[in-house]
Amino acid sequence: MDGKKGHEKQTQALIEGLKVQPGFEFEEFAIPCPSPYSYVNTLPRPDLVIGAGHATHLSLLANKLLYGGKTVLLMKPSLPAMLFDLVFVPQHDMCTSFGNVHFTEGVLSPSIDKKPNPNCGVILLGGTSRHFEWSTSEVIQQVQEIASRNPAKTWTVCDSPRTPIGCLASIPDRRNVAKKPWQETDESFLTNLLSVSSATWVSCDSVTMLYEALGTRAKVGILMLASNKSLARPNKLLRGIEKLAASRRVHLSTTGFKLDEAELLLLAESEVNRCAQIVTRLLH
Repeated sequence: MDGKKGHEKQTQALIEGLKVQPGFEFEEFAIPCPSPYSYVNTLPRPDLVIGAGHATHLSLLANKLLYGGKTVLLMKPSLPAMLFDLVFVPQHDMCTSFGNVHFTEGVLSPSIDKKPNPNCGVILLGGTSRHFEWSTSEVIQQVQEIASRNPAKTWTVCDSPRTPIGCLASIPDRRNVAKKPWQETDESFLTNLLSVSSATWVSCDSVTMLYEALGTRAKVGILMLASNKSLARPNKLLRGIEKLAASRRVHLSTTGFKLDEAELLLLAESEVNRCAQIVTRLLH
């Protein structure tokens, strides 16, 4: 573990998926990287070593070399993919496969199977990003459009640590809008909120929140912003969004704000469950 909550949420999602697979028992140990040899040497020899984040690469390989076990990486690696036993890579990333790379619909996130409340909607705001040109005024205008065109829903609007100061407070008060600053939430708040949402909008820069929303039973819309034209490489996040839109998994704000009326395809199978099954086949 590299200490980054987004990466830890991915690994925890896969672990929770593994724990419900038939025929296996799992015992979990969280190992910060880098960890002293004296600590790691006291742990049971692993069957699996799982990590996400560039800082975990060498630790994964060192653990495999010293103690054995299959390595599972949840990202496009900065080292050759052939060094790891399994690599799960989001579709918007390009990665050479040696038969060990499996592409996923975004980053892994916990599966949510609760029945959504038709009166509840969620709007998740990211912030400054190297991939898109953030515009507070444009985002506020889109939030107002959503709330005004869908008055029957109560919309909970959440910001994030990347959201410019004052953005959330600048959203005009409405009877069907509730504003929730990220400082007033805990780690379980967003998961619980998404579990009851029937319509979830996410700003285009927020990859982790987008794919967590796609793991629910809600329809998902994306608040679009202009792509950063100064990028040296093609915008991989935009490429992933366009692919999702083409497969009718998401609705873009550029085509309207009535998400309930959008004809979208909900995910038939949990990505976490699918990936957990691939991992268990590796253990046989």
